[in-house]
Amino acid sequence: MTVRCENCGQTVQATDARCWHCGAALSGKPADGLRLDDQGTLMVPSPVEKQDISLTAVTLYAALTLITLLLIILLVRSLANRPLLLPNPHFTRPTGWQTLRNEAEQFILSLPADWVWQEGDTVVIPPDVNSVSTILQAAFPDLQLLGIAQAPKMAGFVLVTDSHGLQKMSAEDTAVFLTQHLPEETITAVEEKEGIDDTSVVSARLTLPGATGELTCQLQAVPAADQMFWLVGCAPVDTAVNVQPDLENVLLSFQPLRP
Repeated sequence: MTVRCENCGQTVQATDARCWHCGAALSGKPADGLRLDDQGTLMVPSPVEKQDISLTAVTLYAALTLITLLLIILLVRSLANRPLLLPNPHFTRPTGWQTLRNEAEQFILSLPADWVWQEGDTVVIPPDVNSVSTILQAAFPDLQLLGIAQAPKMAGFVLVTDSHGLQKMSAEDTAVFLTQHLPEETITAVEEKEGIDDTSVVSARLTLPGATGELTCQLQAVPAADQMFWLVGCAPVDTAVNVQPDLENVLLSFQPLRP
């Protein structure tokens, strides 16, 4: 098949868009998909070949769409299974502090960088901590030690405990419970404070006997969905002023995680 320029009549290739003799645009360019064989015959792609390409594209698109949907479903399920963390308007984490989540994902707590956190079966309980724990065990039913945060050289410590034997209590009931179950001579003051998400926590100032001398302590009762958390921050009376701000911030940072 010979193709000629309509302007100058010279021979051109069937695939040329412009005459290379006179430069005129060629109107007889074969449609997309047409090609010449070695004998100059125009070749038209078969419908089957076009259909195969179309089916491949559709199949690939469907597979990619399915994979994307599965990934989205897995992500949503993963996020739904994570405990809910709420903003804490009463605590701003100081520079250099670390925030941790206990292994059972029951709560979060922030600590100074040089403090040590222990939990689980490997907890080593210092004498002062053991003295405070013994008093709490006598006061609260089914008390369970969840972890201990310790300042360097035991300048201060925070016990995190819970009690499944006690259901969630109101602030008023908690205050009454503390005054009834803790030794009267240990209580200095009991007050109600605003907690997270319209909840109230009860704080009690205590003076407790330690293994090496008196301890000034602050107990914080935090209600959760179906239990009560009891936190106690303590320091030796003669050095408490040095570590008191850190102890109070640690207690403020505590937040139960909602399932």
